Amino acid sequence: MVKSKFQAKAQVKVGVNSKVKKPKSKYYDEHISKTESSKSNNGFAIFVVVCIIVGASVSGIIIASNKIDEDPDDPNGTGSGIQDGDTIVFKYDFFIDFNNDKDFSGTELADNDARYEWTVKENTIEEFPPGLYYNLLGMKEGDIKTFIIPANVDNDDDGIDDFTGIPVWESDDHNFMEHDLKYEIEIFEIK
Repeated sequence: MVKSKFQAKAQVKVGVNSKVKKPKSKYYDEHISKTESSKSNNGFAIFVVVCIIVGASVSGIIIASNKIDEDPDDPNGTGSGIQDGDTIVFKYDFFIDFNNDKDFSGTELADNDARYEWTVKENTIEEFPPGLYYNLLGMKEGDIKTFIIPANVDNDDDGIDDFTGIPVWESDDHNFMEHDLKYEIEIFEIK
């Protein structure tokens, strides 16, 4: 093959027998480990570990403080509030939704008492419907609560409340399971 004049002059300057040096190939990780930006940042790693430890500690303290009020031996999970067997002093207004319009007016106020003392027992209904017992559990002194006990809780007409397992509340002149009942309760004292 014939060389051009330019090629011939270039070959004379470089030398005919000179070899072009190839740079030694490096492994990828050799190059990275020698660069300044790739040095490990121990300070940042320590900061991350400390943040995780502090975050876990704070979360544990918050969770533990939220469970302090609960009594582990209380089967009802009511903590220091009303429990089965407590005697309480409370105020109540009791409404019966006679016209079934879900609006408890003053004319539907069936009973009220400014201070009533009652021993809270699951199996002792006294003059209260079973729903009162279940709604009182866990309340604390000073608590105010309004709740509705829905009608027709005895859908299978066996005389037992389908949800609580307690006999439905009936009086001589009225079966209260036919209407919604509303209570407005304020707890004064737990003995």
